[in-house]
Amino acid sequence: MRLYDENWNEVLDHPLLDAMDQYVNDLASLSKEERYQIFKDMMYREPLKYLQEIGSTTYIIRTHFNENGTGKVIDTVNRLMEKKE
Repeated sequence: MRLYDENWNEVLDHPLLDAMDQYVNDLASLSKEERYQIFKDMMYREPLKYLQEIGSTTYIIRTHFNENGTGKVIDTVNRLMEKKE
C-alpha cells in the first residue's frame, strides 16, 4: 500500500501504514480457512444502496452482482461515471 499527501508526495511514515502492515502480518499467521471466514464476515449482508437526490425527489439506489457475470466492476463504474453529467 502506498500513501500520498495532498501534493502527491509519497508518505513513508504514517500510523495507517503501520496498521496495514500489522493487519497483513496478522492475516498471514492464519490458516486459509480462518482468513476465508474473516473476509466472509466482512461481506455486506444486504445489497449495497445509497440515496441520490435529484431536484425534490430522493431515489434509493440498490445494487446487486451477478455471480455468473463475466464483466469487471471497474468497467461498470467507469461506464456509469461517463454517463453522469
